[in-house]
Amino acid sequence: MSDQKVTLPDRDEMLERLLSVSDDSARVERLYPVVLGWAGREFNGQEIAFALGLACSGFLNPFGITPMRRVKKLGVKKYLRVLIDDQKVLKEALSMIDGRAPSHWKPIKG
Repeated sequence: MSDQKVTLPDRDEMLERLLSVSDDSARVERLYPVVLGWAGREFNGQEIAFALGLACSGFLNPFGITPMRRVKKLGVKKYLRVLIDDQKVLKEALSMIDGRAPSHWKPIKG
């Protein structure tokens, strides 16, 4: 896990960024309140990818697990791009969504 973190925007800025991806009423009512709860908090790339992936999964299917392909189709990468200003942290987050380990991870030798 990378030590580099970003601080997410304040609530108003974050809402503006989320709305630039979609102003769909279901997302505004059910997904965005979850994400807006993270305003001003620090995350590294893996943490924000995991949190946003779970939030999108819960939005799509509140009663079970949602396949990652549906989370991707919802636009999770677009949301990451508008929320994360630091390119290194963004790259790490996108790698997690794509199922690739970050470049600093080393394989376990056994």
